[in-house]
Parts: sequence; C-alpha cells; structure tokens
Amino acid sequence: MTPPLSSNIPDLTGASVARGRYELTRLIGCGAFGKVYQALDTYAWPAELVAVKCQQYLESSTPLGQLTDLEFDAHEALSHGDRIVGLRHLFLSDDGELLFSVMDYCPGGDLSEAVHNGSLVGKPRLVKRIMRQLLDGVEFMHKKRIYHRDLKPENILMSSEKDDPELDIKIADFGLATRCNWNGQFGTGTKTYMSPENVDKSLADGIYKAADTDLWACAVIFVILATSHFPWARAHKLDKRYAEYREDPNYLHESLHLTQETSDLVDWCFTEDPAGRPTLDAFRRELDKIDEFVTAVVRKPDPSPSQSSRAESVPAPPSPPSVQPSSMIICDCSGACPPAVPPRPPIRIDCGMDVVRLYADDVSLADSPMEDSSQMYSPLCDTPDVSMPPSDGSSCSPSPSTSAIVTPPDSHASLAVYGVVNVAPGKQPVCTALPEEAVTLPDWGPRRMMALGSCEFRLF
Repeated sequence: MTPPLSSNIPDLTGASVARGRYELTRLIGCGAFGKVYQALDTYAWPAELVAVKCQQYLESSTPLGQLTDLEFDAHEALSHGDRIVGLRHLFLSDDGELLFSVMDYCPGGDLSEAVHNGSLVGKPRLVKRIMRQLLDGVEFMHKKRIYHRDLKPENILMSSEKDDPELDIKIADFGLATRCNWNGQFGTGTKTYMSPENVDKSLADGIYKAADTDLWACAVIFVILATSHFPWARAHKLDKRYAEYREDPNYLHESLHLTQETSDLVDWCFTEDPAGRPTLDAFRRELDKIDEFVTAVVRKPDPSPSQSSRAESVPAPPSPPSVQPSSMIICDCSGACPPAVPPRPPIRIDCGMDVVRLYADDVSLADSPMEDSSQMYSPLCDTPDVSMPPSDGSSCSPSPSTSAIVTPPDSHASLAVYGVVNVAPGKQPVCTALPEEAVTLPDWGPRRMMALGSCEFRLF
C-alpha cells in the first residue's frame, strides 16, 4: 500500500512559518494529503488563532497538482461567503517543498462528533439552525457556479463551541469541488452522501448535475442530524436499507420515528428522479415549517457506515497536459476575494498558453461537421470524461471525424464567447480578446470543444 503523502511531512508543532508570522501551536488534524495545525497569527492585532494546513507542493504538471490548483481556485473564489471557511493566505516553504494554506480557525471542530454521540437529537431548533446555514452556504456556492460534491458532517466545521446555542457552521474541504454543473464523473464524493445517479451510472444516462448531488447530500445530513442514524450506506439498489426504502416509502418514517412533516420533506428530497426534488430554497422553506423532527428519541447512534470515507472510485485525472504552475499558488487573500463570476464573463488568457475561460450554465454538446483547419479541444483534469448528450437526445460520442459546438440546452440560442485562442498547426497560440459585443459560436465557426469546470477549454 502506498503511504499517504502526509507521512512525508515532518511534525512542525512549535515551528514558525511565513517568516515568523504563524506560530504552529498544536496538531489538530491529519489526512492523506496534509496536516492541519492550530496556529497563532502574530501579525494580527491582537494576535488571533488560525488553522494552517501543510501539504507537499506538487507542480501543476502533475495530476495531483492540478487537483490542488482546482481546489484552491474554488476555495479562494468562495472565501468571502459567510458560511465558507475563509482561505486567508497561501505560501510556500523557503525550500519550495511544502505548501501552506491559512484558513479561519473553527474551535468547535466538525459536526461528525455531534452525529456520533447523538447530541443534536431532540433539539430541532439547533438542527434547523445548522441546516439553514448549510443550505445558505450551498446556495451561495451554486450561485457562484461552484459545486462541492463532498458535503458531509466531517466537512462542516463549527465556528463556535459545541455547546453554544447560537452555533454557527462553515463549509470546508473543496478538494472535489467543480465549476461544471454537468458531470460525467461517477462515484465522486463519499458514498453515504452520494445521490443515486452519482452512484449508479445507469440512472443518469451518462451524465448528472453536481447541484443535484449536493442537495441530496444535504438531505442525508439532515436525516443524520435529526435522528443520529444513517438512512443507508449508499443510495444503490444493492444496499439493503436503500432497497427497502424504494420498495416501501414509509420505511424511513417508521424505522427512524420521523414525524409526518419530516417524512414528507425527506421523501421529496430523496425522489429518485432529480427533476422531482426541491430546490435549496424550497427545502429551507419546508424545513422552517416543521416544529419536531422525530416522534421518539433513539439515543444510540449508528456507527459510521463502512463506506463513509471518500469513495474509492474518485476518478483519476487524465494524463496531465503541459501547464505552468497556477499564478494563484502564491497569493494573499486576507482581503475580500474577488467573486467567482463577475457581471460579464471574464477573459482568462495566458499568452503563450492556449487556455480561455468562459462562464456558462448547463452546456451540452451537439454534432457538427469538422473543418480541416479546426483544432481539437480536450478538457483538463477536472472533467476527464464529459460525454454530454445533445439536447435532441441522440448519442454524442466525439471522434476524430466529428466536431462539437457548445450550445445552451435548447440548441437554438447561442453561447456568448468573449475570448478566443487561435492555434494553427505547428504555430504558437495567438490570444485574442474579442470586442465588447459578444461573438457567438455559430458566427465563430465550428470547433470541437468539451467543457471543463465553468467551461474552461484547452486546445492541443
């Protein structure tokens, strides 16, 4: 078995980093990729506690390095949100071997302990407070077109002490976050919290929405907080409890002693067809109407399902393209971080590279003839297998003999393009910022494109 990357990181307890700014006082967490320390920011006045994560620095030319860049890109874009653990500072060790990320310190730890000891059962007001804040945080993320894909109690931190009746929570860990709502990556996240279309590819027709799986995870978290019991190990027909629920809609109502109002809300959220589930706002409104969640308190909580770690099948990124290290690796975001989506789609063009970032929602691929002069587009690691069906329902499997144009779902409107990278065979990329008026793809001409993140395209 390959040892975790964190095993190569020395114990830095008692050390000072960033030229003495942060004093690492104690180790508070250790995962596969890094170690987290409670630290004192001595530059603040008065000095304040922060959390400092230490991990190996990996070049962006490596698969894990690309994933790290994507994680910090998403986290930085969300840091100004009230329900997001703020990312304050990123820096490298003097020898360039270690990457440090400084975040808000949450003294209450994560919600998993409260789940395991059942301390929230019978406290509907506190559960509602936590769930409202969680739904607010997820809604904020989705408005920024970022989707978490690994929501669970372990990734929800308490910014105040556990016994505080005015408990506040913040969402953490953006290691699996994506900017692409439509996903072709199956088995992404933690099995217990995955939606059925994420677990079982046959239910999704080759693609599913990350926003839907985030909402499903919120519903699973709600059940766990309200009852201290896991509804199932995974939402799959081979899971006994999930199969029983699908056969008998009263299964959770009876086995978990849910009130009728709670049962109705849970059933709505757990509709197998994603189109039948509530929005985050509707979830919150219905939650506010409920006074009690359970009719009987069962104090003995479930142990965590064996699948409650991140799924073994988190997709591996493809062979890494040649990309220079991200310019955001060394940054200080102690001020207000810029929003993820400005009023008009921004141009991100790195001259000398062939990358342009566009923002658009719910894109699909449609077949079109390929011109001899057109170049093939392929995604970076965040979306290694995006085979989106065209809006007419026909199969779309891009091949060297076909091209694809990114269009909105109705296939009639056009997608605005504000920046283009032109590459001629054997020539260096030419970066072009288009005029203020958007040029639409049909006017631009056919190109083969596949979506990455918030529709970031790479030519090669």
